[in-house]
Amino acid sequence: MHLPALTILLCAAAAPAPSAQSEGSERPAVRRGPLDRGNSFAPLYLSGTIAGGEHLVEVHAGIGHFFFNHLSVEFDLVAGRVDYGRRRRAVARTWDAGGDLMGRWHFLRFEPGSIYLDAGTGIRVFGSEFPIGGTRFNFTLQAGAGVRVRLWEPLALIGGARWFHVSNASLWGRARNPAHNALQLYAGLQFSW
Repeated sequence: MHLPALTILLCAAAAPAPSAQSEGSERPAVRRGPLDRGNSFAPLYLSGTIAGGEHLVEVHAGIGHFFFNHLSVEFDLVAGRVDYGRRRRAVARTWDAGGDLMGRWHFLRFEPGSIYLDAGTGIRVFGSEFPIGGTRFNFTLQAGAGVRVRLWEPLALIGGARWFHVSNASLWGRARNPAHNALQLYAGLQFSW
């Protein structure tokens, strides 16, 4: 084969395929899914603990962002109520407020939703010592799994279960660091954009 013929064949192979669109029209944008990198969301959900001596019921409102496909970071503001249950004393109930930083991985995706793992940490301030014998300022650790089901764009239902731990990390000594470990169940809504 001659060099000019080979050059023509290589140029023809490298040339872009002809488009069915008329000149001047733009290609349609690829639609991103709600779990893709660059998307943001705002969750609003209610949680409650069902194990442990004390019971917490909290409202979570936050904002999150997908920094990678299917992997998000979320910051929640939290406020709630504590019931000391069978361990009642002079104060039977109190309040709590704080914030959580959560990471979430949507490892199994299906139409119309996903199953995810999440974990995080946070802080809580209580109106009275929590747990009993502890302090008013505490840290939280949590890890669990959940499900996200799209109701309609851009709204989804979220819900799941987590191991939930509250303690003060022995900042005021081991004697003042009783731990609260419980199962936390939660459900609510998530708005994506």
